[in-house]
Amino acid sequence: MSLSFILCIIDLPDTKCVIIANHSIDQYTHYNIPSSFTEFSEEHVRWMRIFERLHNIYLNEMGSKKGKEFMIKRVYQTDTYLLYSKGKMLIYCVVDHKEASREALEIGR
Repeated sequence: MSLSFILCIIDLPDTKCVIIANHSIDQYTHYNIPSSFTEFSEEHVRWMRIFERLHNIYLNEMGSKKGKEFMIKRVYQTDTYLLYSKGKMLIYCVVDHKEASREALEIGR
């Protein structure tokens, strides 16, 4: 069963988007992000810019600690951004925290 299929059957009402990277097999999947950059809205571009900032923090802080559990959470006015890493899995997600019934870390795990 592919990860894409699993994401399709999970109910993610409070999650605006998710990107999952499995670095052990160089596989990436996503939820609620267009496949083509030409289809990106301003909101998608904003998400990617924030993800890029989080990823830079991750690269700077992890250094030789790769493989350990690591989380960065940033709360903005309407959204919570999460970068969660454990082993060779890396998850980025945007959660609508005004509607969320779960904590962002719980969604990442």
